[in-house]
Amino acid sequence: MGLTTDLNEVPDNMREALSNTYIYGLDWQGNCLARGQLTHRAIWQMRKMARKYSGSRTTKLEEAKQPARGGFELMMQLAGHQSISQQYTPRVIRAWADYVTYTRQFSFIKSSLFQAGVHLIVFGCYTNAGIMRLRTTIVPHSHMLTEDELKRVASTFIAEESKSFPDLMPSGFCLEENI
Repeated sequence: MGLTTDLNEVPDNMREALSNTYIYGLDWQGNCLARGQLTHRAIWQMRKMARKYSGSRTTKLEEAKQPARGGFELMMQLAGHQSISQQYTPRVIRAWADYVTYTRQFSFIKSSLFQAGVHLIVFGCYTNAGIMRLRTTIVPHSHMLTEDELKRVASTFIAEESKSFPDLMPSGFCLEENI
């Protein structure tokens, strides 16, 4: 079933079915703070909103940034308290999905990639100035990524980020440790 522009074209029994799209929130060391699998309805809604606000994408991205940052801060504080963090995971995942919706990378995803499997990864870290910095990457893959696979993705992504934005990396970041 391909993604359509009209939710009415999606069969009722498929709207709430899980898609082959996953979302993760990772810290700069590759530790997964939360993960989730999105429904077909969620993907359809994200694509609809991305198209609707394509002209004001930057404004919408800024609006979505604060709840996404708050989600990272909450999940970082709750790390190690799985039973407590699980109750907040759905809201945090929604905040991260809203943020990803308005990124430039999301607008370039083709419908066929959603069928094959796509992973929306949001990285969060504090800069030396104490500001929560969010970055995203998209990885095609057919199943939910394991902890080791997430660490490899994080290592590669953060190594590239450190070359492009060395002054925005966290104070404890060491490239050699992340390779």
